[in-house]
Amino acid sequence: MKIIPDVSSFVEKNKKRNADPKYSMHSLELVITVVLFVLIGRVVDSRLDSSPLFTLIFTIVGIAGSFLSAYYRYMKTSQVLDENKVWSTDKERIPAPFIEDDKDELVVPQGYGSND
Repeated sequence: MKIIPDVSSFVEKNKKRNADPKYSMHSLELVITVVLFVLIGRVVDSRLDSSPLFTLIFTIVGIAGSFLSAYYRYMKTSQVLDENKVWSTDKERIPAPFIEDDKDELVVPQGYGSND
């Protein structure tokens, strides 16, 4: 009888379902950045004895900064992943073959369109 469950088999079975630590850190970075800027704004407001003006300004700066960071990180990641894809490589375009001897003439069947 096992008292301690086998953790390694559980981790291996659920490996696809477990979050990658790198992506967990990105989501944590989004939250911590906004919270940190809100706290900085609160400190500035308390030191200057002002209304929550600096709290709002720093909150907006924190939100914009964290989402811009996530956007640029996404664009860089997708650029790296798309480097070797078929649709991302520039290929030389070859024009369709053109035969100059062929004349485009209107071929009208015999007796068609005549008022005879």
